[in-house]
Amino acid sequence: MRHTLLPIQDRKALRHDYTARFVTTLCLFLSLAAVIGAVALLPAYIHARNMEQSELAMVQSLQSNNDKSGLSNIENELKSDAATIKKASGSTGSSAMSDAVKELIALRGKVRIVSFAYNPQPKVMSMVIQGIAPTREELVVFKDRIQNSISGASVELPLSQLTKSSDIPFSVAVTYSLP
Repeated sequence: MRHTLLPIQDRKALRHDYTARFVTTLCLFLSLAAVIGAVALLPAYIHARNMEQSELAMVQSLQSNNDKSGLSNIENELKSDAATIKKASGSTGSSAMSDAVKELIALRGKVRIVSFAYNPQPKVMSMVIQGIAPTREELVVFKDRIQNSISGASVELPLSQLTKSSDIPFSVAVTYSLP
């Protein structure tokens, strides 16, 4: 207990004033720190803004140069020529592939398919399906589903891919004749 000559009411009043002044000073310093922080970030913001504007100006100049040199016209002509060639060839390979992909997605069950690679030929479609199977059983069931759903399909699943018991990365080769 401190011994002072001040009465208790005056001590309480002084303590209250001290606390109020301390909180006021603390708030002043915190707000001053926030202002200093914002001012410190201002040059970085201005620099980033200037860099953005210069990059946008460079992109616009490159686009105008492409338009002036005729590259965009050549690109549009190539796209239209490719569309014309595709229509003229009457190729149904892409629709056959999209149908095959839709069918494989429906057959996958719990197996996660990561990628498809296919090699379309006039009468034969061959593709490689890569993915991750949660278990050996799911992988074998997936292989059987493919074989049963596509008539005349040859499905190759190497035995070496059945060595792990869970989270099995696999690669299945499927070959079948197109109608």
